[in-house]
Amino acid sequence: EPPGKSKRPERGADQIHKLKIQNADEGVVCLAYAAPQPGEKEYPAFLVVVARLWAKAGFKPGPVPPVYFPILEDPSTIALQAPLPKGKEAEEIIREIEQRLAGALRLEMAPADRMQTLQTTALMGTMGIPEALVENNPYGVALGLARCRQLGIDSKELKSQIEAVGPEDLKALATGLFDPKR
Repeated sequence: EPPGKSKRPERGADQIHKLKIQNADEGVVCLAYAAPQPGEKEYPAFLVVVARLWAKAGFKPGPVPPVYFPILEDPSTIALQAPLPKGKEAEEIIREIEQRLAGALRLEMAPADRMQTLQTTALMGTMGIPEALVENNPYGVALGLARCRQLGIDSKELKSQIEAVGPEDLKALATGLFDPKR
């Protein structure tokens, strides 16, 4: 494996782990999934879902990011999270998270979905990197290009694969990786 390549968590560990904390004012509910790795068939469609989730979540300051997926640093796991306020049941928050995920897994693929995904993965070289980004964040650009090399990502090929994502690819994710029955 190339240096720095993430280790994928074992699939099939389809267990829900609950940890009850006594006397806590609030907590966090998290649904985590082993992410497809670059080069795997599901990866381009998975990136479309990630881009949709990030766009829908927006930037919400606070201790719990709604979507945890360090696309360059450690792309082995995606976690969908939400605070668990005092007095609410975790199952209620899980249903809300699952609804968010269902929206991101919708089968319609508009041109805007592809563009949004290409913009989300711009530091992976899927589209031209604006000069302003190079000037203002040269370290981010360098990190993106270096990690692509380490992870074996061919940016032009990934761009073509993202542009080719169709409803059948999203359906495969919904009935595979993100199937609530798993």
